[in-house]
Amino acid sequence: MDRAIDERGAEVIKIGEQKENMTNFKPTSTIMTQIQLNAIADQARKRGLPSTIHQVSIASFRRAVEAGVSSLAHLPRDGVLSQQDVEAFISKGCFSDPTVSVPYDVSFKIPEDPAGDDPDLALLTEFRNRVHSAWVKEYWIPEFQAGAQKHLDKANTGKMKIFGFLPMTTMFKYYSPAAAYGARNIRLLFKNGVKITTSNDGGVPPCTPAMMQHEIDLFDLFLNKATGENLFHGADALKMATINSAACLGLEKQLGSIEAGKTADLAIVDGDPFTDPHIVGSRVAALFKEGRLVINNCGLKAEQAV
Repeated sequence: MDRAIDERGAEVIKIGEQKENMTNFKPTSTIMTQIQLNAIADQARKRGLPSTIHQVSIASFRRAVEAGVSSLAHLPRDGVLSQQDVEAFISKGCFSDPTVSVPYDVSFKIPEDPAGDDPDLALLTEFRNRVHSAWVKEYWIPEFQAGAQKHLDKANTGKMKIFGFLPMTTMFKYYSPAAAYGARNIRLLFKNGVKITTSNDGGVPPCTPAMMQHEIDLFDLFLNKATGENLFHGADALKMATINSAACLGLEKQLGSIEAGKTADLAIVDGDPFTDPHIVGSRVAALFKEGRLVINNCGLKAEQAV
């Protein structure tokens, strides 16, 4: 920990924990003991740095909370958290970094898969088939658009292969419950007032790091449309994307809200994000970066302070 900070200048400590081997998805990987995990989280706190952990199981969720890791990336894909789990999470002041757009990328209906008939997966499948082509055109350069669309078309068949011969069905079957259990877990966390951030797994096609509106749309899908309730509002999306995300990274004194002394990174949007969550992360009308107008799609005239 000290070497990561002192020699490599680490500003956030990232822990990876997943028992399943990422080649055959069998639980053969060695993970740290609870004592080791506790030591990492404790040393990060002593050095004044936030810590985060990649976790996709209830067991890892509970281990991370016990250790006091600052934020938990992703959601358990193997079951539903208990109310006791949520209360422990809140008592430790943890952030949830759920990446609800990950199921969009990896949760598909697989033949003979028990999770295939889940209503959340069915809702996700309908949503993905309806919006995917528009997202590809918005976020992918022309040379890659056909490939990104082909990825979806092949995955929808339930028979996935890389290069036409390397089967990937095992991987997709492993992740198919992420839509079912992930959706239930994010609803439980959200309803209990957990501090939630917006991010995505930008390295997983077809998602790109810029697709924050995509992440917001998935919150709306799982919290509002899946429940028939009006749980998720524009103010929630705005808070997740700004001050919560900044605080999760320990940057709330520099970013995340409009205050004197903070970095002037400001997005000007067309509409009211407090009433419409889909505005958050959408194409900006103008953008200020450290007080400088760097994107101007609306003819904005900015005067320099004297």
